[in-house]
Amino acid sequence: MRAMLATAAILPAYSMNITAQETAAPQRQKYKELTFPKTVHDFGTFSEASGPKTCTFIYKNETDIPIFIHTVATSCGCMTTEWSKKPLKPGETGEIKVTFANDSGAMIMDKSITVYMSSRVKPTILRLKGIIVKAE
Repeated sequence: MRAMLATAAILPAYSMNITAQETAAPQRQKYKELTFPKTVHDFGTFSEASGPKTCTFIYKNETDIPIFIHTVATSCGCMTTEWSKKPLKPGETGEIKVTFANDSGAMIMDKSITVYMSSRVKPTILRLKGIIVKAE
């Protein structure tokens, strides 16, 4: 009889604990930030004599607050960058213009551009790719 009473007392408490665990799971929400629809630009195959190559990366502020890009670092001195230093209001778009000097000779190019912004600790990495062939 005591075993039956103990089971009757413990079983509802155990059931409530299981139910509480099922409903207490947190909902994951996507973190809003500055987004880049395209993070890789492939120049394809081009000649070392073709001169500098330029591309533009577009970004959008997906947050509810103004955000700004404070640093854009390139993986080598063969690239230059231009971007607006002004805060980007929510919903606005901006661009980073990257120019590759193309003065290093024939090679397989894979360069990175690291973008540091006010909204994140972890930067966004952009890439430039291409195959540079010897001039004929």
